[in-house]
Amino acid sequence: MPVAAPPPAPVDVDTDAKRRYVLWGALVAAVGVLGTIAWRLARGSGTTRSGGE
Repeated sequence: MPVAAPPPAPVDVDTDAKRRYVLWGALVAAVGVLGTIAWRLARGSGTTRSGGE
């Protein structure tokens, strides 16, 4: 007779939730950085840099 596996411990659920929040935070940060880069590229610098000093 096969024995059913015990249900996962509540600690596993907390670990998954924490990992999910970290991944969502990283995703939001990455989108923010990419949005900032796109905004700066679309806006343009407006000034030219001289080659020397």
